[in-house]
Amino acid sequence: MKSGGEGEVFVESGPYTLVRHPEFLGHILIISALILMTQCWISLVMGLTLIGLLSSAMVMEERENIEKFGDAYRDYMERVPRINLPAGIIKRVIRRRRE
Repeated sequence: MKSGGEGEVFVESGPYTLVRHPEFLGHILIISALILMTQCWISLVMGLTLIGLLSSAMVMEERENIEKFGDAYRDYMERVPRINLPAGIIKRVIRRRRE
């Protein structure tokens, strides 16, 4: 989503062609790396809690996007995975070969 002069617009380019939530994916990867680097139980508990909260935020954001953009966002959801980057890359390669 981008803020424009007249409101928000639906973005389907750049990293949004591979995953629907690239920012959330980045945060989850960073948190996972920190858990692995620190190897501390407190980091594990806090990291898993943060990942759970990020997952909830993704679901809530998708509900809002469905309300705002309707069928266009539903179609986007079918084409692009939520945060599964390998699946997004594979789907993109398959789409390009068909075109």
